[in-house]
Amino acid sequence: SGTVMARVMKTTSNNEYLFGFIDTNGSKIDVLLEGAGNIVLYVNGNVVTSTRMSFTSNTWHTVALSYGKGTNASSTDTTHTRYYRLFLDGAVKTYSASSNVEYTSMKSCVGYSEGLSSSFTGCIEMLCFRNAYCEESTLDELMNAINIISTKSYVDEFQRINKKEVTKGSTNIISNEFEYDT
Repeated sequence: SGTVMARVMKTTSNNEYLFGFIDTNGSKIDVLLEGAGNIVLYVNGNVVTSTRMSFTSNTWHTVALSYGKGTNASSTDTTHTRYYRLFLDGAVKTYSASSNVEYTSMKSCVGYSEGLSSSFTGCIEMLCFRNAYCEESTLDELMNAINIISTKSYVDEFQRINKKEVTKGSTNIISNEFEYDT
């Protein structure tokens, strides 16, 4: 079981993979951002979501995927029911699918999917991983925790960054000023 969450901004209209997971047997879970503005969940190359979640390019979004096994999975059952929560800016869709994806040893890919083209083009920040299948309320708490942190850059007359601040709410966490030799 696990969860991955990030703030993302997609800057193209191409189909691009945001998250990918692959187990030692080659079974896969992928989150694709479609060029048409939808988030789609794939398990072993098959679309799990019949209803896509709408996604706007050039806008910051909080996206998460949480995945876990069913409660009745036994070691002899090769087609366990797997549960998935796709999260976008506070909206959650929960799905289940019969799959042989094994969660005990998965490789995570951020910004691409193992063996597939269409890498993510845009910005990813505040990337979070959790070793558990999250309830909707936990996903909301994670989103609120990462969205309160912000960065601000100041530029000089030559458009060079001369100051950068990281804040949490109204509290300044880090402030750096830069000077350039001319």
